[in-house]
Amino acid sequence: MADAIQATYVKMATLVDGTMRVVLDVEPSAAADAFRLLGSPGTPIAVARLTNEAAQAATGPLSQTREGERKPLSLPQKVALTCERGDFRRYLEERFSRRWSAEQGDAAEIVRQILNVNSRAEITEGSGASYRWRDLEADFHDWQRRAA
Repeated sequence: MADAIQATYVKMATLVDGTMRVVLDVEPSAAADAFRLLGSPGTPIAVARLTNEAAQAATGPLSQTREGERKPLSLPQKVALTCERGDFRRYLEERFSRRWSAEQGDAAEIVRQILNVNSRAEITEGSGASYRWRDLEADFHDWQRRAA
């Protein structure tokens, strides 16, 4: 297990009580390490910015885009990829069994119902659907930790 994981800062918001909420993206290849390191919600962690030298050692130069490098996925793309995951489909089947049966296991349709959208394109950063997605995703991650 890694002692640290690399993540990309996505956004920060101030909650009503003054708490800062920070959203980070972790590459799928580091997801298992992230789950083990972070534990359950409420686990104290430290956040530090990588120096350019440390980031370059891990991934290559920050200021240059490499030939053939993938662009970051949009939120609708991340939702679509998550819906294809076997563990996410098992989560939906267990957690939303009535909808799972009614929709004959169509994960994308179940997620659209939960998020109250007609299309994934409506799941944009800052929208109500994006906040409902983050809640669903957090519940999924809690489910994964309990299952482990």
